Amino acid sequence: MPPIRSDILHPDRRDAGEIVDPRRLRREHTRWPGLDQATRFARIVVLDHGGRRRPVIHRGSRHLRSRVVSRKTDLLQISEGKGLRFLIQRCEIDGNKVDYQAHPFRIDVVADGEVLTWYPDIVWVERGGRPHLVEVKTDISALDDPDYLRKIQIMLEVARLIGWTLQVVYDEDIFGRREIRDARWANVNAIYSRRYLLASDYEKHALSTLVAHGGEIEWKTAREAVAPGDAARGDAVVEWAIARGRFTADLDSRITPRTVLTPLHAAAATATIRI
Repeated sequence: MPPIRSDILHPDRRDAGEIVDPRRLRREHTRWPGLDQATRFARIVVLDHGGRRRPVIHRGSRHLRSRVVSRKTDLLQISEGKGLRFLIQRCEIDGNKVDYQAHPFRIDVVADGEVLTWYPDIVWVERGGRPHLVEVKTDISALDDPDYLRKIQIMLEVARLIGWTLQVVYDEDIFGRREIRDARWANVNAIYSRRYLLASDYEKHALSTLVAHGGEIEWKTAREAVAPGDAARGDAVVEWAIARGRFTADLDSRITPRTVLTPLHAAAATATIRI
């Protein structure tokens, strides 16, 4: 699955003299009175399963709301809007994303004497990467609001200072351009629906052998290897293998017997979003 493109946002408030340092991110603990307030530039509050102190999703919301138990994280994923729900589905089946969480944090920052609060829509971390904060909007017109743009620019700098990244994504980024939208939607939903499939020991062994081989293979080859003579079962198991992070494939094109599967080996140690 190709990465979602980033927006080009250049925060005016970037301090070029400050170096990126992930060690700035640390748990709160008791220190000398006043020292904590004097040295802190932002506070990140971890919201358990989308937040209990302040529910992000409530009855007054006009957007689609859903709660999904994630197989990948074993945690509740709360979404608001079709775009965020589809991002959750993509994170769930993308083997390059080793962890993710919807509505993970509340971030408080003091800027020009004003307290700014932001609730990121989702955060994920990819193999070998650092946490990536994401804000979901329908289109770029959201940035026409100068107050909102200022807040996002400030949050961009906060993310940069701790070695994280941040981007705003729009519906076109999430669902794809018109010419690929139908294929992406169908492929993601088909694979997402297989994530709890029960594979047999034979099927698991066949998949492990294909992954261990390490080379790219065609869909029909994998299908025949895991379920000889049963194309429907073979397709289901290959979809399950993608959902479980064993393979990646181009999900922006219609899946055919010639679709190329790329094996994924176990992910190396990477940064964590579980603060």
